[in-house]
Amino acid sequence: MHDTLAAARTNWSTYLEQTIVEAQQTEEIAEDIDVPQLAFELVALLEMANAESVLHDEFTSYDKAATATLNRLRGAATDPSLLPGTIDGR
Repeated sequence: MHDTLAAARTNWSTYLEQTIVEAQQTEEIAEDIDVPQLAFELVALLEMANAESVLHDEFTSYDKAATATLNRLRGAATDPSLLPGTIDGR
């Protein structure tokens, strides 16, 4: 079980890192962004939201994580205006 979960987590992190690299190649994310660090931060936000939701049986943590993710991506984007203004797209 451990090995299966570890492999799934590695696959997810690898996928995120590849997606960030592709965004760098299309000049949507700044070239100087630390790819493994950004991927780690995005995963950490999602995992914390899930943990809070499960522990406290509430869902506002997902909105907080979405806002934090959007803010982090704005900081990494070459043109932040291409991202939505808020998590609901306005």
